[in-house]
Amino acid sequence: MYESLSGRTESSLAKAEEFEAENFSVINFHALEEEARDKAREYSSSLSRELRIESAYVISALRPVASRSSRQL
Repeated sequence: MYESLSGRTESSLAKAEEFEAENFSVINFHALEEEARDKAREYSSSLSRELRIESAYVISALRPVASRSSRQL
């Protein structure tokens, strides 16, 4: 019984490895390029939002300083 299960497992494993090799031999460059563009766009948007939040924080933090220094002049 063990031998027949072992034989099936080895056969299944060989088929899986063959299928995997076939899948890696065909690369869909269009899909990869599209995915890369989407990720770059997503990163750019995220970075842009972070910079807007940071600049708003810095501006709001500087406003009291600017109003105090104009009063001192």
